[in-house]
Amino acid sequence: MMQIQQFFLEGLGHQSYFVTDETSGLAVVVDPRRDIDIYLQTSKRANARITHILETHIHNDYVTGARELAAQTGATIVGSAEGHIQYEHYAVHDGDRFSVGELTFQVMATPGHTPEHVSYVLYEANNTQPYAVFSGGSMLVGGAGRTDLLGPALTMTLTRQQYHSLRRMLDTLPGSVLVYPTHGAGSFCAASAVSDTRSTTIGQERIISPAMQVQSEEEFIHRQIAGYTAYPRYYDYMHDINQAGPSILGTLPSPSALSPSLVQEQMRAGMPLVDGRSRDAFAHAHIPGSLNIELGDSFATYIGWVLPFNTPLMLLIEDEA
Repeated sequence: MMQIQQFFLEGLGHQSYFVTDETSGLAVVVDPRRDIDIYLQTSKRANARITHILETHIHNDYVTGARELAAQTGATIVGSAEGHIQYEHYAVHDGDRFSVGELTFQVMATPGHTPEHVSYVLYEANNTQPYAVFSGGSMLVGGAGRTDLLGPALTMTLTRQQYHSLRRMLDTLPGSVLVYPTHGAGSFCAASAVSDTRSTTIGQERIISPAMQVQSEEEFIHRQIAGYTAYPRYYDYMHDINQAGPSILGTLPSPSALSPSLVQEQMRAGMPLVDGRSRDAFAHAHIPGSLNIELGDSFATYIGWVLPFNTPLMLLIEDEA
């Protein structure tokens, strides 16, 4: 028996997966987010041991939790050999297969969203027909991952590759195969707005995929690039951090409370104060010079958009007491 659980992170439009082979008690996590507690809790509840962590690509929208999760569990990180990842991992190529308990994963090279992008095709025990594909930022629900995040010099080449990667999946995988993407609704990694639906099938994508809505590769390229909008500035730094390997935190850091006098002192020195209260509360009264970003699902994304990357900052939030 197999179980697939999806975890959706609203602010990033990010979807990660916990795949359990219930026969062996082994589990796989696909594209983990930075905060890994949810996977550790799921592992404990399912009485399943995480042995593999699959990365579909070097992410541009968030810091990966792969190293953090591997440090906590001893799991093997699996990633594309084309990504030249600079920390310990099992490098895979197109066509490679590996097993976790009675589950088998086959690597399918699907460049486009990024040059090294791979998808993982999942087979159940003793079944020659695939069950699902974890498509990362390649095939999305009714869409495709954008191809401009690594700069204009690569955009045209990556967009062509994205077209061929989509067609490869659509042409070679059975229509019944479930498609589990990493980028969902709300993600700036999508070429255009994608459905709120968080999974799809190859059969459905043969009807709604942008690769099937065009008469030629050139038309696909034109449509994809025309749909691009602005994306958060912090994206420019994520590739290098994730390729090198983010630092291992051990536990989530907890900020300490600051006195009003220290807040004033830091503001005079140029440190920004981000006010996370509602816009109504901010409009009623606020500390002069503070920046209002309402605390919510997209809070971190917008901080990364409007402030210079890695800027030390202070937070002002409502006292829940």
